Parts: sequence; C-alpha cells; structure tokens
Amino acid sequence: MLGLDFGLIGCALRQRTSASFSPTDLSGLVAWYDPGDLSTLFQDAAMMIPVTTSGTPVGAMRDKSGNGYHLTQATASARPVYHTNGSKHWLTTDGVNDFLQSSGLIATTSSSVILAAAFEMLSVPAGNGSIMSDANYQSGGVSVGWESGALSGEALGLSNSASGVERRDFELQLPLSPVVMAMFTGADSFAYLSGQTSLLGNDHIYSAPTKQLRMGRGTQGGRDGFGNFKFYGGVYAETGADDASLVIDWLEEQMNS
Repeated sequence: MLGLDFGLIGCALRQRTSASFSPTDLSGLVAWYDPGDLSTLFQDAAMMIPVTTSGTPVGAMRDKSGNGYHLTQATASARPVYHTNGSKHWLTTDGVNDFLQSSGLIATTSSSVILAAAFEMLSVPAGNGSIMSDANYQSGGVSVGWESGALSGEALGLSNSASGVERRDFELQLPLSPVVMAMFTGADSFAYLSGQTSLLGNDHIYSAPTKQLRMGRGTQGGRDGFGNFKFYGGVYAETGADDASLVIDWLEEQMNS
C-alpha cells in the first residue's frame, strides 16, 4: 500500500494538509521544531535572550509539541545560525561542530514512530552523521542522515541489537534542493527522501532508545559526524503510516511555500 506510489498519496493528502493539518493534530506527537517560529528561538541555552534578526546564533530551540524536549547548545561556538530570506526560515550548521540536543531522554512507548526533517545539504559531509537522531546506533532508535563523504543520502531505522540495522540509501546530487527525509517504523515501514520511497516491510520493530534527540549530529560514535546544511524543521511522533505521510507532505509544503 504505502510506498507503491507515494507521490500520488501526497497529492491526494495535500488539500487536507494545507487546509487543516498541523503536527499538533497528532495524538502521538513527541517533538516538533520550527525555525520559522521566532518565539521558539533563543540566543542562549537558558532561553532568556530571543532571536530577532537573521544571522544570529541559536543557543536554544523550543519544542512546540508541549512535551519539553527543547534543543539547546551551551557552547557558543557550536551553535547553528538562524537565517531568513523573508519567506523561508532555517538554521545553518557549519559542518565543524554545530548541533543542538534535548535536555532529556526521548520517552516513547509505541513501535510505530516517524522521524522527519526538512533540510538542504550545503556540502558533502566528511563522515557519517545525522540531520536528526535519537539513535543508539545498534540498540534502538531512529535516525535520518548521510553516508560517509559520498553523494548519497542515507535514512537509518535502528531496531534492537538482535535485529541489527535497517538502512536505506538514496542518491543525492549537489547542489541539493531542499528535501524532506523521513524514517517510519511499524506496519508498512518505509524510508523517504523527497520524491523517493523505499519500503522496509512489516518486521521493522522500533526499540525505544536511551539517548537524547539531536539536530545536526548523531548520538553515538559512527553517526556523530557534523554536517553543513540548512534545517527548515523536524517532527518526531508515535503515529501510524497514514499520519506519517501527512507529516511528510506538510513539511514539504512548509519548506517550499
């Protein structure tokens, strides 16, 4: 079903998405990050000094889900930078040391989870890493990211250590237009990069991680390289395949509006 023609599914859902959908409609929303909402961006990790202008380093980005998984960076030199062209808004990571991470461990109970991020890669990364990740590499979690120093994108769905790593690769051509990359685990599991879908099957069992959620870097050795990219937003939720497709379609609309 899902993945046989994801583009058609996206088109069919677009009217509902643009008219009424928001990540807050998801009953299983865990975390939502939106650089376009300046009220969620702060210059300091303590979230006392708001971001008001383009070109400002971001020390904290509030989680809009209401669950308190705010992303912060205490080290000033490792903070991504907020930018806007007047209509689009994003955070830019430098590929050297920039990343944000949640203060608490991600708490989930479902085996059906989506992690989706809207981004634009600016250069070929030197190592393996993640746009967003809660992944404890071989022992639980999900991650969307890239493969070592090559023009290929990688979506990782990480199950328990007995099952190992479920991985799907997508070719990336630089310069890269803004895209959405997602990993959904559960029934009809799939990996997705804008315009491309790869089914993982129904045996992909999500295993709750013991890691923080990160943007800009993976959470464990082997996936903790730094990337140079624009981050337009991300959603993490416990949800089914139908809602997962809505999240993806919604992110693409926000990024390309």
